[in-house]
Amino acid sequence: AGGPWRTPDHVSGGNSTPFVNLDEQDNAGNWERTIGLYRTSDSYITQSRRWLPDANGAVLWYAPYAAPYSIFTPFAAGMISLPYATLGTHMRLDKKTLFWAFRYLGNYCQLKYEEMIREVVAFQERTMEANLELQAYIDGLIDEGESAEKALELYSTNANNILSETWDLSDHLMFEFADGQVHSTPTNRPHGTSTPPRKFSEKGVTSKDAEIVDQPGYRSEWLEAVGFLDGPPPPPDCSDLEWKCGHKPKSTSAHGLRGDVEGDSAGVDLSISEQALADYQQKKQRASETNTATCGAVGDVAAAVNKCSKAGTTKDRTGDSIMQVE
Repeated sequence: AGGPWRTPDHVSGGNSTPFVNLDEQDNAGNWERTIGLYRTSDSYITQSRRWLPDANGAVLWYAPYAAPYSIFTPFAAGMISLPYATLGTHMRLDKKTLFWAFRYLGNYCQLKYEEMIREVVAFQERTMEANLELQAYIDGLIDEGESAEKALELYSTNANNILSETWDLSDHLMFEFADGQVHSTPTNRPHGTSTPPRKFSEKGVTSKDAEIVDQPGYRSEWLEAVGFLDGPPPPPDCSDLEWKCGHKPKSTSAHGLRGDVEGDSAGVDLSISEQALADYQQKKQRASETNTATCGAVGDVAAAVNKCSKAGTTKDRTGDSIMQVE
């Protein structure tokens, strides 16, 4: 139910909204309600510390939008005013507000939740630690005689910094996971949006720093669940298209497999397209029976660094390298 990336969020509306049959009084269905519901407007925690002055002893930890994607940001009772960043609503997109920064982040995470949420949680942990340190610092300033009004302004500055950093995180996730790829960024820049280029050989093959960009695809168990093995055959090659490729193909074999595959079609005069389909179906059956997949299924990084040719790799009857799927 969570899709390929195991998101816990399921939207309401249409057939996914539970309803009651007036005749049978029977529920048609429902999603399990998550604790951090995606359509939450805000969450908050009130903190009372009676041993401190009222101005800084009472603190509201405010988290606009759904808590799994938000930051509990502190605001003291003695603040003269709140920053504009706290004024966002769902009826108007406003990138100057925390609500929309977190809503944007939460919605974008749905594209690859299992991977992206790790970085969101890391961001939340870093920011919460910084918030606690800031609170202790402000308490210390007031205890030493600093003007409460001036000291509490730091909470507004902090909220604006969180706003900026949240947008930076969204940009980082866009860059890192765009188009199903994984782009490595420097570890000393948590929200980086660039990566050094890979090194290529004269033939255009990655020769160095292959790990910079990976293309891992989907989890094997999800592919099996949605019937990936029953999908269409590979796109035609020049052997299938013949003269349409713009040059005469060197071989009349379909996908390089004609005559190499044993099975019911062996010895039968099939067209190129028919042979390609028969070859594909036989390869698919072998992959299903042996729980193996071609090297392309493990990502371009694995192929680039020749992991597919190391231990655990064998050759199937067509001569293709295969790797055991974990």
